[in-house]
Amino acid sequence: MKKALLTLVALSVSVSLFAQGTVVFSNLGSGKNVQWDDNNDGTGDRNLVAADGVQVSLWWAPAGVTNPNDDRWQMLGAPANLVAAGLFSAGNRTVPGATASTPYSFQVRAWETAVYGTTSGGWTAANAAPSAKISLRSPILEAPTGGFGSPAGPPTNLAPLFGQQPNILVGIVPEPSVFALGVLGVGALLMLRRRK
Repeated sequence: MKKALLTLVALSVSVSLFAQGTVVFSNLGSGKNVQWDDNNDGTGDRNLVAADGVQVSLWWAPAGVTNPNDDRWQMLGAPANLVAAGLFSAGNRTVPGATASTPYSFQVRAWETAVYGTTSGGWTAANAAPSAKISLRSPILEAPTGGFGSPAGPPTNLAPLFGQQPNILVGIVPEPSVFALGVLGVGALLMLRRRK
């Protein structure tokens, strides 16, 4: 009887510990889709689709980290596929070593995983490559994780936080030709100005 009771206590403690520090990584119900700003005007021009070869991933850092290039950002689990145009639902993700009521910074990132790979190094490569067509980041969200207590509470749902943002992902890494045309245009304007 003592063994059964000890086993039951150990099992319930391990289940409650397993769920601690969790968030729901989904934008379903938020009213905000993953969008691509393909003309770099600051607004989403179209929803990303699976055919773009893009996946989305959740990244976390300590609360207050506002620089997206800070080395403290870590990818939380594997990237997820889009389930429909601009929509993803990747289930629960657990922040390692999370503590109750402690807020964390979260950011959604999307890139061409078919080209650059699904690891955090794939994001780094896509973000640095001038030829990458899609390398996007959401605004930084701050929220405490859920799942604490006994019995474990529900994970924090990030979808309402996404709903407070203008878009989930809006951005573009211009192709080199865009840069080249911009430089040529500025050079031509300077030459015309000097001639007058």
